[in-house]
Amino acid sequence: MRAKCVLLTLLLAAMMSLGGCGEKTVQETLSKKLNVNLTAGEIVAQSDSHEGFHGDGFALVVLRFSDDRVGKELGWNEDWLELPMPEALDELMDRIPEAYRPEQDVHSGYYFFEDRYSQTYDRSDPKAALRRGNVNFTAAVYDSETRTLYYCEADS
Repeated sequence: MRAKCVLLTLLLAAMMSLGGCGEKTVQETLSKKLNVNLTAGEIVAQSDSHEGFHGDGFALVVLRFSDDRVGKELGWNEDWLELPMPEALDELMDRIPEAYRPEQDVHSGYYFFEDRYSQTYDRSDPKAALRRGNVNFTAAVYDSETRTLYYCEADS
């Protein structure tokens, strides 16, 4: 009987320790959202105000990389386009509070855009989002010169 109790206790302890195994890092979560492997990136800044009404808010994550492997991967990734961004996306980014935007203008690299408001039109076209009063989009910019990725999320 005592052996069964010990075995049951060990089994429960093992199951409890496995409970946290499904948690993902910020880099893994962003990798999935942006369809690119970002696991080697170091988080250098992170802020999020999504505690508002209905999950409204803004988020910024800045990842820095020790080499340009990500940049090379983005060069052939169809979800990412080479800079410069279209004017409509620049205007959308201007709607994001300064604390949640890239710190500097990026001239060399790639960008990603997904309008999460509706699936009834081209989700990669920022013009539709620009016409609405509220925004629900994900944008990311990779700076090839500094090997830095800026991830922005806007929900209003």
